[in-house]
Amino acid sequence: VDSTGTVHISYYDASHYVLKYAHGNLDTWTTRVIDSTNSVGEFNSIVVDADDKVHITYKDDTSDTLKYATNEDGSWQMSVIAEDMSEGNSLGIDSNGMLFTAFVKSDYALYVMLKSNNSWTEEKVADVAGRSLDTANEYGLRIMVTYVDTIAQRLKVAVRGTDGEWQTSLV
Repeated sequence: VDSTGTVHISYYDASHYVLKYAHGNLDTWTTRVIDSTNSVGEFNSIVVDADDKVHITYKDDTSDTLKYATNEDGSWQMSVIAEDMSEGNSLGIDSNGMLFTAFVKSDYALYVMLKSNNSWTEEKVADVAGRSLDTANEYGLRIMVTYVDTIAQRLKVAVRGTDGEWQTSLV
């Protein structure tokens, strides 16, 4: 939901293998295709920033990449931000406007991409995340990711310290 009360939704259209976007209120909706290249849109996640600009991360299933779409410049732009994506994706934005998204690569490790000054940086968070990534949230001034360690079969929390190091703990 943006500052005017408009609801923003991203979703995967499985009939057409495309990423779609809808915005509106409970009575009136506008929908559009954001990306129709190959088979795209699974594991999508959306945030709206303080300027009411929309940011979406999602999987390109054909190339196993994590893609990013935004309308922050007034028109929709798409780019690949990570290779070798497997599953899961949870996009967040911190109080300073920095975007971050957590996802799982084909090695089943948990990674986070951080956007700063229009470039993305990849950080490995944990060796075993399996397929059960849940959320990415800001905790104070730090990023927090919750996930299920599929080896231990336990819920874990990873928090990025102010020094940039990730620390994990069992819940």
